Amino acid sequence: MKIIILPLMTFSLMLVGCNNSPSIKQKEDVESSQSESVQSENTYKEKQKELIQFINEDIKEIVMYEGKANQALESVSGENYQNDEQLYEVLTSTVIPTYKNALEKAKSLDTNMKELKPMKAKMEEAASIYYEALILEKKGFKKRQRTY
Repeated sequence: MKIIILPLMTFSLMLVGCNNSPSIKQKEDVESSQSESVQSENTYKEKQKELIQFINEDIKEIVMYEGKANQALESVSGENYQNDEQLYEVLTSTVIPTYKNALEKAKSLDTNMKELKPMKAKMEEAASIYYEALILEKKGFKKRQRTY
């Protein structure tokens, strides 16, 4: 009888070991990875939404301000230049205030994406440099007017 029980137990253990149904641990691992996948997909969608908003709304607003400022400046400079007084007037009344709005918008950009932070910093730096150049141009006109 012992001879029959020992092979039978060995055979039954081999069958249990070769079972295809997942263990409880394997089921938990699958559920965990599915949960992480859903969270990852939500994070991806949130990032995608923030990126689209950053480009389509925030950057668009900055570009609009910059465009208005540059258009006003072009209307009195280059081929359209008539005199310093007119250029100074447009620079101080339109260009600088409009570009200040662009700079303020660039500084107020809010992003949680680490991928967008370097871009935001570069935009803020570029807008700040251009604004400072406009202020220097205004100071140059004032200084030049005093020497005449």
